[in-house]
Amino acid sequence: MAPNGITNSASFPGHSDELIESIANLLVSGKYSDIVITCQNDRYEVHRAIVCPRSSFFEAAFNGNFSEAINGKIDLPDDDPAAVEMMVHYLYHLDYTPSTISTSKVSPAPESETPPYIEADDLNQATPTVFDSRPVASFEENTPPPPPLPPPPAMSKKVSKMTKKKKAKPVLQPVSPFVNPSQTWGFSNITNSESSSHLCSHAKVYALGEKYGIRGLKALALQKFENEVEHHTESEDFLLAVKELYTSTVDEDRPLRDVVVKTMTKRTSLLNRESVQEVVKSTELGFDLLMNLTSASRGGWGFM
Repeated sequence: MAPNGITNSASFPGHSDELIESIANLLVSGKYSDIVITCQNDRYEVHRAIVCPRSSFFEAAFNGNFSEAINGKIDLPDDDPAAVEMMVHYLYHLDYTPSTISTSKVSPAPESETPPYIEADDLNQATPTVFDSRPVASFEENTPPPPPLPPPPAMSKKVSKMTKKKKAKPVLQPVSPFVNPSQTWGFSNITNSESSSHLCSHAKVYALGEKYGIRGLKALALQKFENEVEHHTESEDFLLAVKELYTSTVDEDRPLRDVVVKTMTKRTSLLNRESVQEVVKSTELGFDLLMNLTSASRGGWGFM
């Protein structure tokens, strides 16, 4: 027992998990929400007491005489919706993943469970017609089709062998609009494997961490980027991430840029690719690589 009757939380492992879970549930339910963050078609009902202490930007926006503070709403129209979703998720979970599917977005409920492109009554009332408007004959009224002609004598043995070897093709059943396609087409076991690259997503989240003054988010995005980059230098996502970080961060913001420069220095063969050369020409990466080479040759801060 701690002094003054205060219980040491270390004596109760799991209490911190309970706290984090309860805070995370507030984002899902929107209960006690007092401010709203919107980004294009996404809407998040969040809480001043949770968001503002973590972000210098939101603290300034929702305090004082700003319209955001008066209306309790702020719009982020210029940001990537997926990156904003990860940012909001981090504020309540202390973590994020690019595959996060948030249930905190508030969207209008569908008016009907019946898909708009088909009506149940239409199915019951539909009658087949032909171009001359005469009723279609029933199956019983049709004369049975003649039996198939036997193959020519010279080909009969060959066709018979081919028929035996030929396997029946699986028939794909139509997908119901109320059935998960993964259950029908056999994708249920497919998940985001470790080979999936999320470098560009981490670069965008890193930029939001700087833009909105969320230091913990920025540090986490940097760590995630570092952990993945060595495995995805050959991917297109790597080049997209380089473009993103060199256009969304200032020159003085070095941590993420230094990771890219270090990676490129270790794998100079990447510069033989035309797509990489285009990125080097269109960003400050070329200058950074040159300065790194010069500094390394002089025993400076380079990564050689």
